[in-house]
Amino acid sequence: MAADKINDMITIQNSAPQWRNAPVGLTPEEFENPYDVLVHFFYPSNYLCRYRKWLERWLIAAIEDNNKWKRDKLIRCIYTFQRMGQMLDALWIIYQRGDRLTKEETSIRGGIDTPYYEWSNYILDAMKWFNYKDDDFELQELTTGEEQEPFLVVDEFFASRDVFDAKQTLDFWCHSAIVNSWEYSTMDVKELYDFYKEMIRLIEAVFVIVEVRALRDIKKT
Repeated sequence: MAADKINDMITIQNSAPQWRNAPVGLTPEEFENPYDVLVHFFYPSNYLCRYRKWLERWLIAAIEDNNKWKRDKLIRCIYTFQRMGQMLDALWIIYQRGDRLTKEETSIRGGIDTPYYEWSNYILDAMKWFNYKDDDFELQELTTGEEQEPFLVVDEFFASRDVFDAKQTLDFWCHSAIVNSWEYSTMDVKELYDFYKEMIRLIEAVFVIVEVRALRDIKKT
């Protein structure tokens, strides 16, 4: 029954223009509170450094096409691509609302004009319980300007596609990573690599947004 409902939702989204960008991956509560989806995208255990490792692994899997998937790794791959789709749904809602963070607001993190970053309790707990270090949460793909204004990265991502197209590309990547190219069509390598780089940048921007909001909440209490 659940699978039938999902297929019905996909059919509606594909066939009716007004439903094209409907956030079918979100619950009504998540639709009302999309920032909660961004928080749960990373926490309690799917940290930024893990997404970097996973996406690089699945990029290679889609390119090399010689995978013998173990069941647990296959489940992790499919589940994480679904989470990324939910993150895109939530981010599209936020993007459509025109939300922004100013340089003054993002400066709460430090790290630009200071030699250290302020970390949220999410990160501090990860360092305490799982022995992560500061380096695991440092940004690698964003410029200083983008770190100060992370919604610039969101704007750039959605400037050339809507969320429907983004999720279609994401699904094709997942498909390419887990199937054999001699049996099924797979994603063009350049298109795949370019989208991989865009997703890494977007995930780093979302990480900054989540951190700023968490640190801001701490300051309020």
